[in-house]
Amino acid sequence: ELREILRGEWSRDVFMCIGGRANHGKSALLSKMAYEIALNNKDVCVIYHTIDDTLQQLLPRFVCIAEGSTELTQNMVRQPGYWVKERGLKFIDKARSKGYKIIRKLAQEGKLMIKDISHGESLSFAENLISYYQEQYPDRRIVYILDNIHKLRDFEAKDERVRNKIVSEACKNLALRKRITILGSVEYTKMPPGTKPS
Repeated sequence: ELREILRGEWSRDVFMCIGGRANHGKSALLSKMAYEIALNNKDVCVIYHTIDDTLQQLLPRFVCIAEGSTELTQNMVRQPGYWVKERGLKFIDKARSKGYKIIRKLAQEGKLMIKDISHGESLSFAENLISYYQEQYPDRRIVYILDNIHKLRDFEAKDERVRNKIVSEACKNLALRKRITILGSVEYTKMPPGTKPS
């Protein structure tokens, strides 16, 4: 189903937004997509930018994804000492090292850049970030992943519905102007039962 949705030429000039309720896996899906796109394409620079988490919260997720098994958890990456009795120090150290090594290599090669809330939370920051990496890697396709678009600081004085429409149009415009792919996530607001979000 996901393959069908993503089918077609979406390598440039595209803005896609994944919506859902809080804690339903939007960030996990985008993290996995960021990693897979960076790992499996030679000519990309993936910028993963979250407006919800700090790097300390985000990095363990990427380490677990890169490590590749389902045995290593984010909590084991964050606090390995707490899990030593349950999993053993040898397993945790080996798994964490493997994940960190892969993420570090992707970052050093300029294939996966991870930015958190402390780096910026506006569309102008996003545009500057994209411009910077386009200058750094002129021969690469930029894929910008913006987790939690609804938390951008732009147009905060506007009504929520109007604001969301303006922000989504601005993201689409940015993808067109910069000739890049932008993937994002948005959290659905509480709505009456049976009402579909727009």
